[in-house]
Amino acid sequence: MFAKEQSSAKGKFPGPVPIVWRKDFSSIQEIAFAKSIGCYSVTLIADKLVAKAPEMLPNLIHACHALGMEPLIEVNDQALIAPALQAGAKCINVRFSSGAVASFLVYATKSMSSDITKIAGDFAVLATVQARQGAAEIEQAQALIGLEGYNGVLFSGALLDARDKENIPYCGYLADVLLNKRSTTIKINEAKPGPGGPNSGGKAQGWGNEGTHV
Repeated sequence: MFAKEQSSAKGKFPGPVPIVWRKDFSSIQEIAFAKSIGCYSVTLIADKLVAKAPEMLPNLIHACHALGMEPLIEVNDQALIAPALQAGAKCINVRFSSGAVASFLVYATKSMSSDITKIAGDFAVLATVQARQGAAEIEQAQALIGLEGYNGVLFSGALLDARDKENIPYCGYLADVLLNKRSTTIKINEAKPGPGGPNSGGKAQGWGNEGTHV
């Protein structure tokens, strides 16, 4: 549905954004299907693929490249980065699939920074931050972006349903406060009524505007 929705933006400004499908891909057929419906790329979960068979990760990375896709390789251990790079991966995503609180997951991600900097190669590494925490995600993202070894941040759970009308304002909020060079200090007013505030019925909190961040 995301790919279909974005295809409607072709020829317009702004144009469609790349869609990367995240799931437990385990076959070339699944990757080919993702390509056929308009996905820009897919995620490959390194620990699961390596556990199934050592050759699965490189085989699927090569399949992605053959289809003109650059896969996002998810790792939860520094030891998984080297095999992915040897197979030709260019984009690594440090992501811990755990029910632990978001702040602990960020701490675990920070702890991998020094190990990543020791790895030579032409590749990019994205840290993962849980989205829609009510503004805590902004502070966590800023802390990770400032670390050596990380080139950017991926917000998990920011977009879950293409029909959700909250998607556009929430993603706009993230882009504004993280990319706006004027913003060096972020202040969130959670008491402010309206979308994202305490009266939003549990929807994405932590939004702001010129009055809630500087």
